[in-house]
Amino acid sequence: AHLEDELRAVKKLLGPVKWERKEVAEVGQLENLDVEALKKARVAEFRKDLSLVVLNVGWEHGIRTGMPFDIVRDNKLVATVYVVEVRDKICGALIERMEESNPVRAEDRAVLRKG
Repeated sequence: AHLEDELRAVKKLLGPVKWERKEVAEVGQLENLDVEALKKARVAEFRKDLSLVVLNVGWEHGIRTGMPFDIVRDNKLVATVYVVEVRDKICGALIERMEESNPVRAEDRAVLRKG
């Protein structure tokens, strides 16, 4: 029930979906990625209460549900996240791992994890 509550909160934060998208990231599915946009991927918002980050990349950039990202600051890993909701130009990702002493901040870089 807790996860369902978090997903509802994510959907509320990101706003309505214009149309339902069924596509989910699969291993090796990188052909639709906008490499230039990914170089500029950043944390737009961090919601500690939801264990959620909003990234400034979305469907138009090739982002799909399930994609893993590393959140990086000063070339150091801050957190690991995975995408749970995608909109045209933004996405919501749940935090898998983060040091409480060094939380995610707006403008931290988001780097697509390979593998």
